[in-house]
Amino acid sequence: MNAICFSFWAGATAGYNGRWTAAAPSRLATLSLGYADGFPRAISGRGHALVGGVPCPILGLVSMDLIILDVTAAPAARRGAEAVLIGDSLDIDAVGRAAGTIGYEILTGLGSRYVRTYVG
Repeated sequence: MNAICFSFWAGATAGYNGRWTAAAPSRLATLSLGYADGFPRAISGRGHALVGGVPCPILGLVSMDLIILDVTAAPAARRGAEAVLIGDSLDIDAVGRAAGTIGYEILTGLGSRYVRTYVG
């Protein structure tokens, strides 16, 4: 997924009903995927993505078409940077555990808007 980055100040809120509040100045990224794509709402506030290999927590609630990441610790984060939600060192079973389920359920729930690359 490609990220769109923006800055937040301490006390600013993000997500549905401002469910997340910045404790300190932060850099956030919005990704264009959500539960309409089959990405689980249950991973809200529990999972993470990799940006430049750096784990970046998912903030607030996964919405229908968007998720928000805290990319403050990821120097590679910029507009158009790649965010990995499944793959590299973030395997499907880890994603499943973060969502309170198993990897198979995550894979079978993914919608048709994802690009799939089969290796091997």
